[in-house]
Amino acid sequence: MDEVARLKTEMLAMSRQADMIVQVGAAQRQVQMILASAPDDTAGKIAAQRVFCSLIDQLIDLETPAAGPQLRRTIEMAVNEYGMLGDWLALAGDLTAAEAAFDRCIGVAEASDADLKIRARINVASHLLARGSFAQALALLLAARDLEATAGWPAAVQVDPVIAVEAKLSEAYRWLGDAARARAEREKALARLADRQAKADPIQRLLLEGKDFELRLEGMIVATEAGGAALAEAEAGLDALTPTFQALGIAPAAAFYRAKIELARGRASAALALLDAAAPGFQESEILRNKTGMLKTLRAQVLTSLGRGAEAVIDAKEAVAREVLADNRETVWKAHWRLAQAAIAAGDPRTALAAYDAAIEAVDGVRRVSLGYRLDNLFLRERKPMFDEAIDLAVRHGDARRCAWYVDAVKSRFLAPALAAGPPWPPAAAWVDRLDRLGEVIDRNAADDPVAVRAQADRAAMIERRRIDLSAAEALAPTPLDVEATLADLRTRGQAALSLYRLGDRIVATLLFDTAEVEAITLDAATQEAIRRYAGNLSQPSADQSTVDFDPARLRLSAEALVPPRLLARAVAADTLLIAPHAELNLIPWAMLKFRDGRLCQAVPVGVAPNLAAIAPLAARPIAAAKLALIGAPDETGTPEDEQLRHTLPEIEALAALYAAHGGLLAPSSVGAEATLARFRDLLDDPAAKDGVLHVSGHGVFARDDPAGSGLKLHRRRLTAAEIATRPLAFAEVTLSACSTALRPTAVGDVALLGDDVVGLPASFLEAGAGALLVSITEAEDAASAAFQCDYHQRRIAGAPPLAALAATQDAMLADARFRPHEWAGFCLYSTR
Repeated sequence: MDEVARLKTEMLAMSRQADMIVQVGAAQRQVQMILASAPDDTAGKIAAQRVFCSLIDQLIDLETPAAGPQLRRTIEMAVNEYGMLGDWLALAGDLTAAEAAFDRCIGVAEASDADLKIRARINVASHLLARGSFAQALALLLAARDLEATAGWPAAVQVDPVIAVEAKLSEAYRWLGDAARARAEREKALARLADRQAKADPIQRLLLEGKDFELRLEGMIVATEAGGAALAEAEAGLDALTPTFQALGIAPAAAFYRAKIELARGRASAALALLDAAAPGFQESEILRNKTGMLKTLRAQVLTSLGRGAEAVIDAKEAVAREVLADNRETVWKAHWRLAQAAIAAGDPRTALAAYDAAIEAVDGVRRVSLGYRLDNLFLRERKPMFDEAIDLAVRHGDARRCAWYVDAVKSRFLAPALAAGPPWPPAAAWVDRLDRLGEVIDRNAADDPVAVRAQADRAAMIERRRIDLSAAEALAPTPLDVEATLADLRTRGQAALSLYRLGDRIVATLLFDTAEVEAITLDAATQEAIRRYAGNLSQPSADQSTVDFDPARLRLSAEALVPPRLLARAVAADTLLIAPHAELNLIPWAMLKFRDGRLCQAVPVGVAPNLAAIAPLAARPIAAAKLALIGAPDETGTPEDEQLRHTLPEIEALAALYAAHGGLLAPSSVGAEATLARFRDLLDDPAAKDGVLHVSGHGVFARDDPAGSGLKLHRRRLTAAEIATRPLAFAEVTLSACSTALRPTAVGDVALLGDDVVGLPASFLEAGAGALLVSITEAEDAASAAFQCDYHQRRIAGAPPLAALAATQDAMLADARFRPHEWAGFCLYSTR
């Protein structure tokens, strides 16, 4: 009887499964009919596709894991169809439903093999890239790469998933401006393709040829965007691809790319002729029609370069309309930019400013979150000329609010959101352990040792990946500048904020104090040379630096030469002044600039802000109580730094005595062999640290090509920026008595830091939770540093807030004949209080 019942159950299940297969087939035909008869019926397509996907889900529920290949085919169908549903929903503007469809695309693949898991991630990443959601796309692609290590590919796979991931990563890095990584991924994929094509059957070879075309097209686009000598490579690549363009029926696309090359060579008339010849083909081709906005954008640029501004405006407006309609988020910013340029050429600044607004909003829309300093700055490289033009126009029209927003928008996306979000999310223990092991390898070996170099690269990749994963989860939401809210916040403290932006031979100064004002000052030749010399000195290796030139007054650098006089007079009338510098201006200790008959700090307490958007979240952090923990003066016997580190012990002893006398010493000082990385971690975990002050005294290490590796020397290990940024910091204030802890490079390796958030130690301590951070841009002489720190902390214990304590200390040090300004001039304070 049990056997009969079992057979009946199996037959019933098979009958249901067969019936469901019929229903799935009918639903698939319904979708195909709509696509064939009414391709523009978006609502009909979506409704039919939803039914189709729902039936596939039911079929998966009826099939058991024992079904083997059949179940895999059904899951593969679900991956493909949910991906398509997500695309259609997104195009229809229903982003919530689209996200749910893409989540299901990835979720259903989890029940299958690595190939389908990777394919699902590539499907969703492709959609996200098209929408400019780079963090989410990169997170998925990198997760797909992680899966490759465990993949056992089915024999039926037609296109190697490894190649697909490499190809999509090449596209992602190209959009983000990282040409080097785009090329590396592309070349790996092309090499694999060549091997696969040699072994493929005719059908597989056809599929692989399509992938080969996509990759070579990517390479040609990158070479075109690079310009200069790379244009010859771009033209050769286009020549090789043109027959394929023709075979695919999209020959006008080849003319479009050739026009870009002609324009890059300065042959605008030739470019215009090519675009006009290509335009009808774009309209006639289903594939190219939604790319017409790109063609119109380029045509507007060409017309502007030919002095035909009024015509360019017409094309640029059409370009904007088409790009918005096609939801081309990654390219619409350029259409707005070309409209702004055309409007300027046509003598219409009002339209130009509105177009710059839209362009910057579009860039912010796709640069929602940080991807780490490298990708943030490379992404900005193509777009910065647009920002510069917008800032220039805003200042010429006296539009301070716009100028403040434009300047802040240039800055990196990381630090302001991190400050607003609060202390960092602690990473997994395994991640911390791996970071620690890499740190041990780096500390054990010489900086140029291949083992250390590899470890540094691995550490940089880990940190970037963590940034991407956090950003993909939107753990760090963007914080655009709210000028009115910032003004209101500043008024509560009687504070002024001065945002500075280097624009060629001018500095654009935007002052927020009661209201917003903007002016520019043109730097004379002597001042430009002084800035170059000051920054250049700090860019030299430590042994080659001229220490006497650490005092900006020695080079006759004055506040009056760098800030428009009217705004400067207004700024020093505030109770305190925050300065948000730009580019090499970050290397100047602003408080110590000459001003009138003294220094700027003698007219007003001066603090530093990373950018204007960071002011409010910094101000919301608590002010530290008079309780102190100390670590430093490590025992480094047998190392070149040993003698220098020993000289920091008297400073620690003096500060310990100072706080002990007021009952504010949290624990015995951790010095010598006890000044370890483990002890630093213990201090952070101590509940008594909450809202206290942490003082670290020792040798600062500034790693120019490895910001995460910049740090402070402890016993046998380096306390790095990478370590600091990953652990919540209960201390409200941090004071660092070490050289070059605030030094901000203008470039890291081959990446110019065009964005303007701080990097290295200052960024890490602020990200970890510090509300006030005292650091030094320059090297500091030991005795002067100790005197400076003791005076500052004495004033803090007496109740002076950080900015007032700093100004009083600077004034006292200037009056102290024992010390010369260049011995301590580099100290600066990140604080709003």
